[in-house]
Amino acid sequence: MMKGLMIWTFTKWRHNTASKHIRGSILDLGCGDEEMKRYATTNYLGIDKKTGFNIEIDKIKDKWDAILLLAVLEHLDNPNKLLQKLRNNLKDNGKIIITMPSRLGIIIHSFLARIGLFTREFAEEHKIHKLDFNGYKVIKRRFALFNQLFILTK
Repeated sequence: MMKGLMIWTFTKWRHNTASKHIRGSILDLGCGDEEMKRYATTNYLGIDKKTGFNIEIDKIKDKWDAILLLAVLEHLDNPNKLLQKLRNNLKDNGKIIITMPSRLGIIIHSFLARIGLFTREFAEEHKIHKLDFNGYKVIKRRFALFNQLFILTK
């Protein structure tokens, strides 16, 4: 019960925080159950390996008003490569919305997984990265105790 509550709490924070910055078409990478689809006013494309809907980013040719990376980059070996590829998919006035655990959040996730209050497999694959926002303008950066938000434009 508590494990589900912890995941639900973190997910709810990400969705509530991101939804305030979304308009138009949405490319949602790591979409899970497509919770963010309701915020798209035009096109929506959700991609998530865990639901079996996996598309290579290079094959996506459309441009999007919002690209969501909610709790995604910390699971990748090379998130900076993905960020550079996504520049081609972002409309000129579009936003990339990123949430990821803070350094403290990764430590807490690991601890909570060890005592059974957080999913162990997710905690074990969390990586700390130095993100390279080269070519992007960071228009918002917000820290909440365990998570952080970045909003980027071209």
